[in-house]
Parts: sequence; C-alpha cells; structure tokens
Amino acid sequence: MKNSNLIIIQPPKNQDKLEALKSFLKALKIKFEIAPENEIPIEHQNLVLDRIKNSKEKDLLNWDDIIDDFDGI
Repeated sequence: MKNSNLIIIQPPKNQDKLEALKSFLKALKIKFEIAPENEIPIEHQNLVLDRIKNSKEKDLLNWDDIIDDFDGI
C-alpha cells in the first residue's frame, strides 16, 4: 500500500537528538529525507505552518489542497 502523506519535522538543535530521531525512523523502516535548511523558500514554510495552525487534523492530510497552495506561490 502506497502512502503519500508528508510529515515535516523541525530538526532538534542537538546533534545527539537528531541522530536518535534518524535511528528511530530507520528502526521503524520509515523512509526519510533530510533537506538542506534553505531548500524550501520561507514563503512555502510559512504557508505550511499557517495551514497547520489554522486547520483541523483531518484537513491537514488533504494533499490536493497543499499542492494547490504551493502552486499558487
């Protein structure tokens, strides 16, 4: 079963905690990618954060709306 959910995690400032998080994801066999800090424009970051703050949990998983928001920038 293919799952297209996107999870965004702000990395911990502490390198030990980051390594623990990576180990945890690997142990659960969850594929993950660590993007460079400047890869996502600040406008996109703010849009996602606004959506999270102003949405109910079920609305956060609507991938089509998220894509539309990014295409609109």
